[in-house]
Amino acid sequence: TRYHSFIRVSSPKALFNMSDSITTCPPLQILFRDSSYYATRWSWDFQDGGISTVQNPVNVFLRPGTYRPLLTITSPGGCTDTISK
Repeated sequence: TRYHSFIRVSSPKALFNMSDSITTCPPLQILFRDSSYYATRWSWDFQDGGISTVQNPVNVFLRPGTYRPLLTITSPGGCTDTISK
């Protein structure tokens, strides 16, 4: 009898989308939608002083400026991946 066995270990991949990204005057409320692969924990840094650990957070940007939100995800095995937009 032949057995076909293999082991596959996947790496996490951080991905997200934003509901909007431009306004002419603050405040700007943005919904962040996680679309990451193999994530069980989320760490958001909105670069305006705001942070979150929920999967799909909302952040309100109160001051004019240009921000690059950062998402770091952690997989079930403890591996991480980071993306900013």
